[in-house]
Amino acid sequence: MAIGRDMTEIDYIFSKYSEAVNDNPNDTKVYEDRGFHFYHKGYYDLAIEDYNKIIQLDPRNLDAYRQRGVSYFLIKEYIKAIEDFNYVLQFNPDDAGMYRLRGKAWAQENEYDNAIADFSNALRIEPNFLENFDKEVFTALNEIKSDLIKKKKHDQKGEQEFERTKN
Repeated sequence: MAIGRDMTEIDYIFSKYSEAVNDNPNDTKVYEDRGFHFYHKGYYDLAIEDYNKIIQLDPRNLDAYRQRGVSYFLIKEYIKAIEDFNYVLQFNPDDAGMYRLRGKAWAQENEYDNAIADFSNALRIEPNFLENFDKEVFTALNEIKSDLIKKKKHDQKGEQEFERTKN
């Protein structure tokens, strides 16, 4: 079925799945399929609603937490993304992809120590996993951390000097 001129993508996805949702309101697969379509069309808020429904029906569905976390990340709700990635990592502590994504979210929140720790864990688990861009981000974060340490030491020296001249 081609999307008609008067039917938006959202309308099409809703119409395609509305009967299935009405017939099977407790079937997580229906919400998973619809959420998948919303996600891949860039309707992350609507995808999140479907992932919320899946989690309501099946609170231990790690895929729903993973996809909801990625969706939160893409709409720049990094703390919510981190919370979902934390949940997945509780059950899958060797998931390099979750560490990589959580590291990116921490970096967006300017939590560089946490970001570096997550990138380090991802590299430990799968040394070749991170893309070149991510390796550059990891390197940049280490440089930022080094610069912040130098700045902190410089500021402390300045404060000491000020205190000494004040007396």
